[in-house]
Amino acid sequence: MASSGLVALHSIVRILGGEAPDDTEAGWNSLHALSHDVAGGSTQTSGQLSGAQPGVQRVLDRTGLSRLFVVHPDRAAAIAAF
Repeated sequence: MASSGLVALHSIVRILGGEAPDDTEAGWNSLHALSHDVAGGSTQTSGQLSGAQPGVQRVLDRTGLSRLFVVHPDRAAAIAAF
């Protein structure tokens, strides 16, 4: 997953939380905002993902974004969670 994917996921969390999304033209500032939100714990789990590939799951774990999403192993598990 590239940095643009991380920024997109972070923007989703912010939108679902009633906040303004990241400025996608801000470059590194968007990534700094992401790390600030994750480190500060200011954003709560507010999204759900289904079937993340192992490489994507590692990136989510390493960046802390996994704390902002409930990650389901597959579509059936995600639907059952609702």
